[in-house]
Amino acid sequence: YSLKNAENVSLKMVNSLGQIVSNEVYKSVKGNNKISYELRNIGKGIYFVTLQTSEGVVTSKLIVE
Repeated sequence: YSLKNAENVSLKMVNSLGQIVSNEVYKSVKGNNKISYELRNIGKGIYFVTLQTSEGVVTSKLIVE
């Protein structure tokens, strides 16, 4: 993701039952950013990952097999 200014961003992962699996805040820099997340500790299933910044919100579906 790319930001116009440095800021803290929120990354929330919710399972298919609506339970919050993870809710983390990351420091981001102006320009391009990348978040790596270790999936080893979560079970198989469908998750919804939401990235929230001051510029907007994006939600994507993640399938862990």
